[in-house]
Amino acid sequence: TDTAWGEFDPSLTFTDAIDNAPPEFRRIGAEVPFENANGETKTFRVSKMDAKTITLDANHPFAGKVMKFFVKILNVRDATGQELVEGIDTGAGDIPLQSSTMH
Repeated sequence: TDTAWGEFDPSLTFTDAIDNAPPEFRRIGAEVPFENANGETKTFRVSKMDAKTITLDANHPFAGKVMKFFVKILNVRDATGQELVEGIDTGAGDIPLQSSTMH
């Protein structure tokens, strides 16, 4: 399991009465910034709503999820001299991706 976005942490979610939420935040995906007593801000996203409650979540949207990437290799080339020395891809000869799918 890849932990790029971390594990889902239920302590980063809370549910409240929808009447306590301003109307502009009453939609799934709305981002709501909160500030703590130390002046630190954290953004929560509206993840669930019904007629009476609203749930906000500060986890990354991909936290705890398994991601599968399907790619098609379109070109293979030898590394350039600079890439061999630096150990990184310089982008020499890169071609744009024609298509990709993420699930």
